[in-house]
Amino acid sequence: MSTGTVGSASSSGGGTDAWRVEVDAAPSRLVVAGVVGKAREHVHAAVQVLACGSGRVLLSDGRDELPVRAAVIPAGHRHRVRPGPGPAPIGVMVYLDADTTAGRALHDAAARGGVACWAAAASVFAEADPPPVAVSAAGVLRALDRLGAAAPGQPRHPALAAALAALPGAVADGPVRVGEVAARAGVSASRLGHLFAEQLGWSFPAAVRWARLHAAIVSVRGGANATEAAHAAGFSDSAHLTRVCKAMFGITPSQALAAAHWTPAAGPGTRRGR
Repeated sequence: MSTGTVGSASSSGGGTDAWRVEVDAAPSRLVVAGVVGKAREHVHAAVQVLACGSGRVLLSDGRDELPVRAAVIPAGHRHRVRPGPGPAPIGVMVYLDADTTAGRALHDAAARGGVACWAAAASVFAEADPPPVAVSAAGVLRALDRLGAAAPGQPRHPALAAALAALPGAVADGPVRVGEVAARAGVSASRLGHLFAEQLGWSFPAAVRWARLHAAIVSVRGGANATEAAHAAGFSDSAHLTRVCKAMFGITPSQALAAAHWTPAAGPGTRRGR
């Protein structure tokens, strides 16, 4: 099945602003593979690994912009992506929960600096598949598995681990209040907020928004349209989903639905909306 397109026909780079991707969602990660398009400035509560098999993207941290083939974008850091000069960038993006072993190691390496540091932290993914074979999702995931196995284990605070485990089930029920989650985890609300900032690099509200967005993506995987997915994930309405999607991905849900095709491994549904 061919993928959809989104965006304008051309960009200031050498490629196109359009995204044409396949998507796979699993617990703790989201995998997007295909033609990388343009995304407005955004910030997500996950570590992003970007690896292009052909072409390059222009990646900006708000101060500097560099053409890169691969990068690790730490959680909680604003950035912008657009196609670079030359052929359209084709590659893989993995959004990895920052509380995973590999996610922690990558975040710590990339969060020390800006876009140049992000590119340096991704050298292993630039070589995930030997040239001239295009970078594959499987190759990047294998590299992540190796990284996770080799990274030193640094257990999270038990209260933080309990809060993170509770979020996926809590978001569908509506408002998620930090005080209630903190009480179940056995700490104060202020202590839990401090743990999120100290050990993950992002806030509790950002974690809730990311959990809702992941739940909405899983609903779309099963065949839901944007409105149905918004309600299933506990967003107040589709406009709320749109705001969070733009803030965390740099594109709207309608753009994402138009661009995405679900891989067979992702689940039974392959519809992109109704």
